[in-house]
Amino acid sequence: MQSRISAVTAIGLALGGFVGCGGLAAQDSSEAGEGGERDVGAPDGGSTRDGGIHRLPEGGSSDSAVDAPGGDSTVERVTLTLASMLLHAGVIAVDSTSVYCGTYDSLVKVPLAGGTVTTLATNAPADKFTVRTGLAVDSESVYWDDNTAQAVLKVPIGGGKTTTLARTAYLGGYFNLAIDATSVYWGDETGSLGAVRSVPLGGGAPANLTKTKLRKAMTDYAVAVAVDTTNVYWTDPNAHALLTVPIGGGATATLASGLKNPGGIAVDATRAYWTDITAGTVMSVPLAGSKPTTLASGQGTPLGIAVDGASVYWTDESAGTVMKIPRDGGATTTLHSGSGAPWGIAVDATSVYWSDDRDWTLMKVTPK
Repeated sequence: MQSRISAVTAIGLALGGFVGCGGLAAQDSSEAGEGGERDVGAPDGGSTRDGGIHRLPEGGSSDSAVDAPGGDSTVERVTLTLASMLLHAGVIAVDSTSVYCGTYDSLVKVPLAGGTVTTLATNAPADKFTVRTGLAVDSESVYWDDNTAQAVLKVPIGGGKTTTLARTAYLGGYFNLAIDATSVYWGDETGSLGAVRSVPLGGGAPANLTKTKLRKAMTDYAVAVAVDTTNVYWTDPNAHALLTVPIGGGATATLASGLKNPGGIAVDATRAYWTDITAGTVMSVPLAGSKPTTLASGQGTPLGIAVDGASVYWTDESAGTVMKIPRDGGATTTLHSGSGAPWGIAVDATSVYWSDDRDWTLMKVTPK
C-alpha cells in the first residue's frame, strides 16, 4: 500500500503536571475556522487575532547565526520567525507546504516560508480546546488528541469540519499521537485500564493494542508515541522504559529499561531515539533490541526529538537551544540558541522547525 504520509511529525513536552480527567466534551463533528474565535493575550498583554487569522509584521523577522563550537560550526544559518503570539505553542508537524502547530486554544498552519497563519480548528468558550498532546499530518488531514475535549480528532488540511475519531477518558502525555498509512495511534487510559490504542484514519471502532495495563497502580502511562511499518513504540517515564507492541496488537516488549525520565521519541528504519529529560541525554537503541547508546549527554532539558537520514534533532527547553547530532554519534551542533522554551520539533529536506512555549513563536532555521 502506498503510504499517504507526507509529513514528518514531531512532538512537544510539558514539564508540569498533565491535564486531569474530566467529562467527555468533544462533539462528533463541529465547524472549524474563524467562527467563534476569541482574542488571545500575548505575553505583554496585547491582542493577537484579526478575524481568526494570526499575522506577523510585514515580512516577518529573520536573523543570521553561526553555530557554536562543535559539529558543523562553520555553516552560516538563517533563523526565521514564522509566526508569533501563538498561545503556548506546543506540538508541531510539517508537510511539503506548511507547518502545523497546536496551542492552548487552536490548531493553526503557516506556509513554510512564513506568511499568513490560518486557524484550522478552534473552540469557544475558553478551556474547551487544547491541541497539546499530539499532532500529525498526512496528505489529506491533520490529526490530534485533545486532553480537554478528551478525544482524538482530525480536520482537512485546507480547513473545514472537525471530526471526532475516538473518545478517550484520559490522554497520558504531550507527545502522544502518531499515524501511518491506515491508522492513528495513541496512549489512552479508560477507567483503570490503560492501553496503546488505534483507530482507522477514516474512523471506526478503536482497538486496544496492548493486553496489559499501561498504568500499574495508576502510575505508568505512555507519554510519547511513534510508529513504523510493523510496530508502535512509546516512552513511559513512570515505568522508566521504552516499549513496543505490534501495530495489530499483541505482546508488549521492552527495548530499554532503567531510564530516568524518557520523553520524546522518534524512529527510523533501524533504531528508536528518545530524550531523557532528567538525565539530560539523547539516546538510541536498535529496534531489534540491544544495549542503548548515549548519543549526547550534558544537555539541560531535552524535550522534542526528530530524525532524518543523517541526524537526530532535539529541543532543549532549559538551555533555549535547538540541537543536532549524527545518527551514529559524534559532535553536537547548535542550530539555534537564545529561545525562551523550545518544545516541539520537525524537519524536512532543508530546514528544522520548532515551537517556543515561552515566546509563543513558531521558528525555522535553514540549512539544517
